[in-house]
Amino acid sequence: MTSQQQTLTTVEAEIRYKTDQERCYVVDADGSIMLVKDGDASSATFAAEDLPLVRGKALTHNHPNGGSLSPEDIDCLLTI
Repeated sequence: MTSQQQTLTTVEAEIRYKTDQERCYVVDADGSIMLVKDGDASSATFAAEDLPLVRGKALTHNHPNGGSLSPEDIDCLLTI
């Protein structure tokens, strides 16, 4: 398992059952956490200045309602 995969496994275990807010992690190839964004119960927002930190990295986040990728998730990924 790579360092990035190890970090993703750790943070996903942390947020899997988080039901009060969305939390996003951006993880670099070496396993470093580059950015953490907390949102509310239905979304988390990236600012324009965050986008360069996201490009080329792994991004993971939870959905407190248990849903899968939302249309907003897809839109965000298409802009980065």
